[in-house]
Amino acid sequence: MNKGSVPAFTILEMTIAMLLAGITIGIAYTAYTVVGRSYSEYDRKNKKVAEFVLLNKLLKKDIAESEKALRLGEGISLEGERGTIQYVFSPAFITRSQHELQTDTFYVKNSNLLMTFEDKPTEEGKLADKISFTAELEGSAISMAFTKQYSSEDLFEQD
Repeated sequence: MNKGSVPAFTILEMTIAMLLAGITIGIAYTAYTVVGRSYSEYDRKNKKVAEFVLLNKLLKKDIAESEKALRLGEGISLEGERGTIQYVFSPAFITRSQHELQTDTFYVKNSNLLMTFEDKPTEEGKLADKISFTAELEGSAISMAFTKQYSSEDLFEQD
């Protein structure tokens, strides 16, 4: 080695180092993309399930706290002490209008809405004691049924 020379890498060594760095970066980017997509899918499914659970919880609560559950076309009107809450069922979503202040939309596909009173289908504006429909969650059909208990006083008022 000459006294005045500086140690350096050859072009072949530099090319191999760049190739290894490129492979490492490619593997890291691929892993990052796979993990990112998996998380996005997990998050999307989690939001759908959370929306479904919230709809179920609110329907149960609103029906239990209401004094009357009346058929309203393709929906139901729940009348209580604090006001009226209306649920309207469309094939692709369900809307919930609370006391004419706020409207919530639940993007839950649904079908086969059936409202009965003493096991007979109800007419518009009449009491319902059983509300059932089929909801779809992640491609699975889920039957949902809710019952409303009335006091004898409420039933006498209806007649």
